[in-house]
Amino acid sequence: MSDRNEKSEECNGFSYAIVDKDNHALMGCISLNLVKPHQNAELGYWLGRSYWGMGYVSRGGKAVNSFRVRRSADDEQISG
Repeated sequence: MSDRNEKSEECNGFSYAIVDKDNHALMGCISLNLVKPHQNAELGYWLGRSYWGMGYVSRGGKAVNSFRVRRSADDEQISG
């Protein structure tokens, strides 16, 4: 997955490209936006129709959430 970080006053987010590991073709993208006022996260994605039903978004969602959990733990250690 390719990484792009967004930061604003209300939201921190992470966006990743979903690419074919063999030929690096773009298949879609997945993002996680952390909304500060509500202290929640929103998962968004788009995926090319030919890749639907193959588990790419499920695996990507788990990977993005795992990254968020690790990052939260790192932030708590730094600020604590």
